[in-house]
Amino acid sequence: MSVTVTLKFRDNDGNVKSDKREITALTGNSFINMMSAINGIMGAMSKNESLKGLFKEIFGDEDVKEVDLAKLNSRILLNAVNSFESLFVSLPEHAFILLSAISQINVDELKSQEFLDLLDIYDAVIEVNDTEKIISRVKKSLALTRAKTKFLNLARTAAEKMTGQ
Repeated sequence: MSVTVTLKFRDNDGNVKSDKREITALTGNSFINMMSAINGIMGAMSKNESLKGLFKEIFGDEDVKEVDLAKLNSRILLNAVNSFESLFVSLPEHAFILLSAISQINVDELKSQEFLDLLDIYDAVIEVNDTEKIISRVKKSLALTRAKTKFLNLARTAAEKMTGQ
C-alpha cells in the first residue's frame, strides 16, 4: 500500500510547481535512517537540560544515559512516533531528519513545504506503515533474540564449568 502526497516548489521565476511522491512502507534503509535520527534526538536531549522533559515524554522512564538502541523496545518506537509534534517544537532540525527518514523524501525538500503539507506527509507515513504491526513484530523479534542469547550464555557457562573441572 502507498499514499501519494504532493510536494510544492517554487522555480527560479517564482512559479509554484508540484511533484507527486509515493509514501511507501518502511524499508531496511529507511529503518536504519529512522534509528539514526532517533539516536540523534536522544543525543541532543541528553546534552540539553531543558529537553530532559521531552526525553521523558518520548521515551518514558528510561534514563537518558542508559537507553541502548540495540535493546530498542516497542514503547520507545511508539512514543517517538507519537511525540512527533513535540519534536517539531523542541528539536525542529531533528524532526525534519526523522520525517525524511520515514517518508523517504529529502530533508531539504521537506523544509521547503508548507507546514500543513508536512503534517499531511507525516499522516501518510502513519497511514502506510501499520505501526502497531511493526511494533508487535519488533517486540516479538527482540524477545526471541533475548531468549536465544540467554540460552547461548547458559550453554557457554555450563560448558566452561564442565571444562574447568
